[in-house]
Amino acid sequence: MRQPIPVTIVTGFLGAGKTTLLRGLIERRQSRRLALLINEFGEVAIDGDLIREAAGTDEQVRIHDFPYGLIAYGDDTLFVPTMRALAARRAGIDHVLIETSGLALPTAVMELLQGPQLCDDFVLDATLAVVDTPLLLSDQFEPGAAPGAADPVAELFARQLEFADVVVLNKIDALGQDELLLAEGRLRARAPNLRFLELAYQAELDIRLALGLRLHQAARGGHGHTSYTALPSMPGLQSGPLASQRPLNGHAHSGLAAPSHGLATHKHFHVQDPGGL
Repeated sequence: MRQPIPVTIVTGFLGAGKTTLLRGLIERRQSRRLALLINEFGEVAIDGDLIREAAGTDEQVRIHDFPYGLIAYGDDTLFVPTMRALAARRAGIDHVLIETSGLALPTAVMELLQGPQLCDDFVLDATLAVVDTPLLLSDQFEPGAAPGAADPVAELFARQLEFADVVVLNKIDALGQDELLLAEGRLRARAPNLRFLELAYQAELDIRLALGLRLHQAARGGHGHTSYTALPSMPGLQSGPLASQRPLNGHAHSGLAAPSHGLATHKHFHVQDPGGL
């Protein structure tokens, strides 16, 4: 049986740093052959052009632009055909990265990946939500920050956290440990079931913390999520708070400590339950 191509979805508000993180992943991809689907809110593919600049002439990186911020929504005529074309060239693709627009949720893509046209050829690897940490600390995402009864920014942020497997705190270079712990506390208050929290110094994320996580493979065996209303924690994993975590060595995703800050590059330190996985 042929193995499905893993898919990572990258979401987050406009300006959070999604494109910069993707550029870094391309530059550090080593021998991985990547396909990127870039969902722009406007007609001009600015993000796609920036990523093409990072990829250069390397034929191991394929980039596809989707304008108007509506990837996989409504009467889609681009997303599924593009994914089917990628499946037909599966021998040349190791991983698919999908960047949603800043105003979109990943749920439409997640549902289509489970649909009959794509489920045999693709599997969701993980969903990453990139967060502008200074904005988070300035209360911009708190309910009531916007005038009026409805607060679409706070609501969209809450939904992005709800569907994220990994939350990436970006733009943190000027922040100290106390501020990072405060940011973690705010995320945990909004998303108690948060599974992984990563720190991106200088807008860089170790590729081992972004690709090949295999957080949804159980779904293909009938034990995962059939509808995306919430993502519960993985069975058999227990998380410890960032404040009490030592720099990691030999945990599942990376043994890297955040440089000179005394904090690990990812929060979710976990203990395996023999009956869990």
